[in-house]
Amino acid sequence: MTQVNTQAAIRVVAGVIEQANQVLVAQRHPDKAYISWWEFPGGKVEADESDQQALARELKEELGVTVAVGAPIVETEYDYGDKRILLCSYWCTLAKGEPEALSHQAIHWSEPNRLDPAVFSAADRPLLAKLQADTQIVCEA
Repeated sequence: MTQVNTQAAIRVVAGVIEQANQVLVAQRHPDKAYISWWEFPGGKVEADESDQQALARELKEELGVTVAVGAPIVETEYDYGDKRILLCSYWCTLAKGEPEALSHQAIHWSEPNRLDPAVFSAADRPLLAKLQADTQIVCEA
């Protein structure tokens, strides 16, 4: 018999920082859950925050940068078994600072089409697929 996760989804935000037709991705630390998966940086929305406030806070904490949070991209719900998350992604523009891996093992700039979905967290894969299909940020030869 399959068990159904009845917990409310945890609202999580992810920022897609785009620069020169590349996006910034981050690799989780080995000591974190879902180790070494790549993801778009962001985190949990606290009760007193909007998505935009949470994303600005998380990117400051994780990357040491100030961003302008822009338009939403896609929302994805994913059930990891022990928790369900609702991942809400937004375009972000760097306003101040250069990204540093303050809470990740590594960060990397890449054209979306060069990223392998198999190494991304399951919740981030639909976002990556959308970015890879989006001709707006695909580099031309």
